[in-house]
Amino acid sequence: MHDAGLSEADVARSVDAGHASHALAHFLAGQLQRARALLESGAVLSQRVPWRLSLELRAIVAGGLRVADRLRAAGHDPIAHRPSLGWRDAPALARLWWQAPK
Repeated sequence: MHDAGLSEADVARSVDAGHASHALAHFLAGQLQRARALLESGAVLSQRVPWRLSLELRAIVAGGLRVADRLRAAGHDPIAHRPSLGWRDAPALARLWWQAPK
């Protein structure tokens, strides 16, 4: 955060305001892109572990990617719109879960 010119006080101000500042949302967008890349690069691991662990890893990756999609759709603002998953996400999660890792 420091490298992006942000401090804990900037985060606190955003929380008090009830939404992320433009600078914080921009920072979070970059972090989300990084996290998404890490999830995608690690997905191949599910092909190299025992079956049960493979199922768990696929669920973790699918859930993480879906939360990332939700956060992006909310303008990278987890303060105003906390990303969460529910039963309506089941079809998207199933598609992600069954996709072959890249």
